[in-house]
Amino acid sequence: MSQVASSAKMVGRDAELATLLGAFDQARDGHPATVVVRGEAGIGKTRLLHEFLERADRRARPGDLPVIVGRGQCVDLGPVGAPFAPMRRVLRDVWSAVGQESFAMAARSPVIMATLGTLVPEADVPDGVVPGGPDVVAEAIETLIESLSVEHHLVLVLEDLHWADPSTLALLKTLATTLRGEHVMLLVTYRSDDVDRFHPLRPVIAELERNRGVVRVDLARLTPRQVEEQASGITGGAASAVDLAERSGGIPFLVEELLGLQEGELPETLRDLVLSRYERLPDSAKGIVRVAAAGGVHVEHDVLLEVCTESADEVDDALREAIDARVLVGLGDGYAFRHALTQEAVHDDLLASERARFHAAYGSVLEQRRQRGDAVDATELAYHWKLARDPRRALAATVMAFDETKVHEAGTTFQLAEEIADLWPQVPDAQAVAGRGLWKVYLQACSSLDTPLTARGIRFADEGLAHCPPEERHDRAHLLFHKRMFQYEDGTLSDPALLREAEELLTGSNDPSDLGLLSRIIGSGVSILERTGADQEARLDLALDLAERSGSAAKLAEAALQRASYLMQQARMPEALEVQSGVADVDLDPYHQARLATFDMSCHIFLGHYDLAIARGEEMLGRLRGAGLERSRGMSVATNLMEAAIGGGRPALALDLLPRTLQLVKSPVWLSYVARCVTALHAWDDNPEGVAEMSQLGAPEVRRVDLEERAGWVLVDTERLLGKVVDASTEEDRAALVATTLKDLEFLTAFEDDLSYFTLPLAPAAARAVAAAHRHGVPVEATLAAAVERLIATPRDYPIAGVWRALAHAELTSVDPGTPEAVAAWRTAVAELESLSGPVWYLPYANYRLGEALIAAGDREAALVPLRTAAEVPPDRGVRIVSRWARELAERAGMVLPGAAPRGVGDGGNRHGGEDGLESLTAREKQVLALVAEGLSNPEIGKRLFISPKTVSVHVSAMFGKTGTRTRSEAAAYYASRATTREAETSTVPSPAS
Repeated sequence: MSQVASSAKMVGRDAELATLLGAFDQARDGHPATVVVRGEAGIGKTRLLHEFLERADRRARPGDLPVIVGRGQCVDLGPVGAPFAPMRRVLRDVWSAVGQESFAMAARSPVIMATLGTLVPEADVPDGVVPGGPDVVAEAIETLIESLSVEHHLVLVLEDLHWADPSTLALLKTLATTLRGEHVMLLVTYRSDDVDRFHPLRPVIAELERNRGVVRVDLARLTPRQVEEQASGITGGAASAVDLAERSGGIPFLVEELLGLQEGELPETLRDLVLSRYERLPDSAKGIVRVAAAGGVHVEHDVLLEVCTESADEVDDALREAIDARVLVGLGDGYAFRHALTQEAVHDDLLASERARFHAAYGSVLEQRRQRGDAVDATELAYHWKLARDPRRALAATVMAFDETKVHEAGTTFQLAEEIADLWPQVPDAQAVAGRGLWKVYLQACSSLDTPLTARGIRFADEGLAHCPPEERHDRAHLLFHKRMFQYEDGTLSDPALLREAEELLTGSNDPSDLGLLSRIIGSGVSILERTGADQEARLDLALDLAERSGSAAKLAEAALQRASYLMQQARMPEALEVQSGVADVDLDPYHQARLATFDMSCHIFLGHYDLAIARGEEMLGRLRGAGLERSRGMSVATNLMEAAIGGGRPALALDLLPRTLQLVKSPVWLSYVARCVTALHAWDDNPEGVAEMSQLGAPEVRRVDLEERAGWVLVDTERLLGKVVDASTEEDRAALVATTLKDLEFLTAFEDDLSYFTLPLAPAAARAVAAAHRHGVPVEATLAAAVERLIATPRDYPIAGVWRALAHAELTSVDPGTPEAVAAWRTAVAELESLSGPVWYLPYANYRLGEALIAAGDREAALVPLRTAAEVPPDRGVRIVSRWARELAERAGMVLPGAAPRGVGDGGNRHGGEDGLESLTAREKQVLALVAEGLSNPEIGKRLFISPKTVSVHVSAMFGKTGTRTRSEAAAYYASRATTREAETSTVPSPAS
C-alpha cells in the first residue's frame, strides 16, 4: 500500500476557515464568539480545526493578549459518558498554560476553586472547603473563563459533541448563552449524520441555533473539481479524478483512502475502505492497533504499554509502523486514530474474545491506577468492565461513578441509575457490591432531579417503591413524597393520597431524619393546596415545629418560608416577616440564604419598603458574586432587586442589572416577571419604544396560566392604556382605550371568594378604569363593577393597604373631578403617599390629579403647588410621563410652574445625575446608541455586533432609560448633539461580519 499523505493545502474550505478566523478576531477584540462546526463523518472537521489553530497562532499583532487554547474531545463511552470529560481536558490545558496562581485567582472564591479541583486534579485546592453542587459546576467554569478572559484570549475547543455526556451538553448551553467573558472563542464540532431527532445533542443544538450570536459552519462535500484538486495535492502532480469523486462521494477522508489503494483494488464496502490502511499493516502492528482501538480514539502511551503483553520495544516498533501508515498519529502523551471512523471499524472488527480480553486489561490497569490515586474516571472504568463482560466489576464501578457524578448533573445521575438497574439482575450479590438496595439508588437519583426531568422522575419513584421493602418506612415515605412533587411539577394527573400515605408512615416517629422529612411533606401539601380550609395554618405551624425538632437548619428555614409565604398570601406581611426573622440567624447554605433574602425583599416590596429591599438584595447579590454563586443562586435575588429599584425610584440600577438578569433567568415565569417590571418602568417613564421592546419578552402563555403574572400584566397594561387615555386626541379614541382596559379587568371576576394578595395593587387602576368608563360613557358589566368594589373593600391589616384604598377611593370620586369630594379624596391620597411608600410614580400622579381637581374646582392658585411638585420630580426617578402631564395641564390652564424643567430631548439630561448621560452607558450600550444613530434596526445591529436582536432590544431599552430619550429618533438626536464623543465611540464598533 502506498503511503499517501494528506494534501498540503486544505481544499474547498476557504469560506469556512474565514468564518472561524473572523470569530477569532471578534473574540480578540473583546466580543465573545461561539462557532458550531458540523458535518458528516470524514468531511474534514478535524482538518479545518487544525488549519484554523495554525492560522490563529500566526495572527498575533503587537500588543495582543496571549492566546490560550484549551482543547477537549468527547469520547464514546456508551450511553452515559464521563461527566465533563472534554471540559476536564480543556481546563487542564488552561491550568497548564496560566499556572496555579493565576488559575486560583481567576476562581475568585474557595468554593469555586474546590469545585474546579474536582475537574482538574492537578490543581491545588483550599483545605477543608466542600465543592459546590450540580449547579455550581457550570458557574465555576464560567467564572474561571470570565476572569481569565480579561487578560488572556481564550480559544476553547470541544470536539465530537455527538459523544458528549449530559453534563457537557448542559454546560455548553450555559457557556453559549450566559458567558460574559471578554476575549473568548468557543468552538464546537459534531458529526451531523450521527445526530437524529432522538439524539440528546439535538435539542441543545436547536437552542444554540436560536441564539443569533452563535455562528454555524456546515461542511459540505467537495465538488468534483475540488476532489481533483485534493487528489493532485496528495499525489504531487496531475491526478486522474475519473470516478474518484463518485466513489468517494466528495468526502475528503475517503478521497485519501481511495488514493492509498493499490491500482486495481476496489473495496466492496465502506467498512473495507476505512479498514484498508489497517489491513495492510504487519500482523504485529495490527495487534497493537486492535488493542489501541479498545482504548478509544485516544489512548495514553503508559496505559497502552501496561495493557499490551508485548515488550516496550515491540510496542514501539508496532506503533511506528501504524503511524507511518497513517492509521495512528502521535498526540500529546499518547496516540490517537487519525480518524474516528477507523477506530470504530477496528473495534467493531474485534473478535468477541478479543474485545472482552482487551477491555478487561484496560479495566485492570485503570483500576490499579485509580487505587494508586491517579485521576481515573469511574465511568470509563465501568465502560471497560461492561465490555469485558464482567457485570460484578461493572456494577461496582458504575456505583462509584454514580456516587461521584451526582454532585455534578442530574441527567448523568439518572442515566447511571439506569445502568445500575440493568446490571443488578446479573450480579447475585448486587446489594452487597453496591452497598445499598436498588430502591436507594432510585431514591438518590430522585433527590438529584431537575424540574425538566420530572416525567422521568415519576417512573424512577415508581421503580423505587416497587423495590423498597415495607419496613423501610423513611425511604418509602421519601419516594412517595418525590413522586407527588414530580406530578405537581409535571402538571400531570396527581394523586393526593401519596402525601397522606407518606405522612402516615412517619407519624409518631421521633427520629430526626423522619421529623425533617415529615415537615417537608406537611408543608408541601399546604403549598400545593392539597389541604384547604382552616387547618392550613395549623398544619404549617406543625411543619415548623417538626423542622425545629429535627435539628436541621435547612429544614427549619424551608418550613419557616412555607409558613411565611402562607401569611404573605393572606396579606399578613408583618406576621410573615416575623416568622421569617426567626430563622434569619440560622447557619444556612447559599441556596437557603438566597431564598430567605428573596422572601425578605418580596415582603419589603409589598410593604413599600424599597430601600430595605434594595439594601438586602445588593448585600445578598454581592455575597453570591463574591462566592462565585451568582449564576446558580442569584436569579431570584437579582429579579427582586430590579423590582425594588424600579418601585423605589432608582431605574438606573434596574437597567444596569437587566442584561445580566436576563442571562440568569431560565424560567418563563421569571422572565415574564422581569419583563413586566421593566415594561411598567418604561410606561411611567414616558418611553413607548421601551414598552414595546420589553413587553415582547413576556410569554403570553405564562400570562394566561400563572395567576400572579396575569394580575401583574393586567395592572401594567391597565395603567399604560389609561395613560394613553390622557394623551388621546379624540373622545372616540379615549372610549376605545377605556373599553380595552375593562376587557382586561374581567380577570377579577374569576375570584368568587377572597382575592389573592397579588390582586390588591390592582385596586387603584381598576377604580381608575371604572371612573374613566363613567366619564366617557363606556358601560361597565355588573359582575366587573362588583368585583372592583369587592377588591377595594377587602380589609387588610397592613399599612400600604391604606395607600391602595386611598388611591382607589380618589379615582372613584373623580367621575366629576371638580367636586369637593374629589378634591378631598386626592388630598387624602397625597397625604397617605407622603407618609407611606408606594411605587415611586404614585405620589407624583396623586399630586397631578389633585392639581387637576383643584383647577376643575376653580382654585387655580392652590393647584400650582401639587402640579409643580409633580412636574419637578427629578427625571432620573422614572416618572417623566406624570411630569409631562403636569406641565401640559398647567399650559392648557394658562399657568406658569416656577422652576419647572424645560421640555425637550433628554427631558432633564442625564438620568444618572451627571452632565452627560453617555458616561452612564456601558461600552456595549454606547455601541448600540451609535448604531441606532446610524438608523440601523435591531436585527441589523445584532448582525453588526454578533448578538441576537433580543439582546439588542435589552440594550436599546437600557440606553433609552439612561439617556432620557424615548424614541430612536430622539436617541439619534441626543447622540448627534454630543459630536465631540461620537468619533471615539464609533471607532469601537466592529466591522460587519465577512
